[in-house]
Amino acid sequence: MRMKYDENLNENEDLYDDNRPPIRFKRKKAKSNLIIFFKSISLFFIVGIFGALSAGILVEFKYNNLNRVLKERSNIIFDYSTLINNVKDSIVTIASDKNYLTENRYIEGNSTGIIVESNGRILTSYSKVKEMKDIYVKVPGAGNDPIKADIVVFNEDIDVAIIQIVYNGKLKPIKIASKEEKIVGGRITLISNSVGDSYVDNVIPGIITSINRSMEVNNTEYSLMEVNTPITEVNTGGLICNLKGELIGFASKKVNDAMNRKDMYYIADFTSLDDIIKSTNEIKDILGIIEGGFSENEDLDDEIGLYVIRIKKDSSSYKAGLRPTDIILEIDGHNISDINEIYGILDKKNNNDILNCKVMRSGKIIELKIQLDNIKK
Repeated sequence: MRMKYDENLNENEDLYDDNRPPIRFKRKKAKSNLIIFFKSISLFFIVGIFGALSAGILVEFKYNNLNRVLKERSNIIFDYSTLINNVKDSIVTIASDKNYLTENRYIEGNSTGIIVESNGRILTSYSKVKEMKDIYVKVPGAGNDPIKADIVVFNEDIDVAIIQIVYNGKLKPIKIASKEEKIVGGRITLISNSVGDSYVDNVIPGIITSINRSMEVNNTEYSLMEVNTPITEVNTGGLICNLKGELIGFASKKVNDAMNRKDMYYIADFTSLDDIIKSTNEIKDILGIIEGGFSENEDLDDEIGLYVIRIKKDSSSYKAGLRPTDIILEIDGHNISDINEIYGILDKKNNNDILNCKVMRSGKIIELKIQLDNIKK
C-alpha cells in the first residue's frame, strides 16, 4: 500500500496531528512490582550493612576512648602512690613539745617540715616555729625519737624558716624543681604530715593556675605562684611538689591570709632556695660556726641573735673567744635578726678585716673582735 503524498503539506510542518488519540502501552504490572520489591530489599540490605559498620566503628571508638580514660586514671593513681613513696622520707613533723609527736593525731601548733639538706637542714613555716620556746622534729622512720632543732635562717615576710637538727642517721633531702618545671597547668601535689605519722597524713592534688602573682611586704616585692590546692592551718609547712617529687614550694597559711583571695591559694617562688642555703653555709664557714641558729633572748626583751651551738676550734672566731651557747647580738654596731643581715655585713669584708661583735654569754654582754681569715671571693 502506497502513501499518497499531499502536495498541500509544507515541508517544515510537523506530521503529527493533535486531534489523533495518543498511543498507550500497557505495562506488565507484575514485573514492575517485582523490580520495586528487589530494589527495596537491596536498599534495606545496604542500609543495614552501613548501620552495622557505623555502629561497630562507634562502639570501637567509644571502647578505645574508655580504655584511654581508664588508663589515664590508672596512671594518675599510680603516679600519686609512687610520688608519696618517693617523698615521704623527706617530710618531717614539727612541734613545740616532743610528746605532741608521739600521739599520731593533729595537735594545734604542729606543722610539717621538708628536709632540704642531708646535714639536717629543714624548711618550714616561720610563723609556726617563731613562738615555740623549744622546737622538736620527728624524722621519718619507726622508733625515731623527737630531735631538738634551732632556727638557722628565716624570712618573716614570706613566712619561711630553715631549722637545723643534729641527726646521726641518714636523711633524704628533697630535690628542688627547676624554673622550667614551673608552668601554668602543671600538675602538683600538697603533701603534709602534722601528726607525726610514719607515712603522711594529708595529700591534695592540684595544678598551678598562674606563675605571675606577687606580694609586697615592707617595700619588697616577692614572686608568688597561684595554685588551686587548699592551704590550711593543718597542712601549713607541707611540701608542694610536681609529679617527679621535686619541690615547687611549701604551704603557708600566713601568706594566703595576707593575699586574702577566695578559692585561690599562693606559694612563694623557691627558685632561690639553693642561694639561701648556700649563703647560710658560706656565713657559717667564715665565722667557723658548725651548728647554730637564730633565737630570742628572754633576758634582753626577746631580742634575736645568732645562737652558737658548735664552733670550729681552729677558726678565727674561736681564737677571738667565741664559744658554744654564746649569742651574737650585734656586728659592727648593727643588730642582727636574720641571716640576710649578717650576709650583707660580711659581703663587704675582706680577709684580715675585724668584726666588732656584741655577744651575750651567761646573761652578760661581752665584746669580741674577730679577725676574718676565711673569706673566699
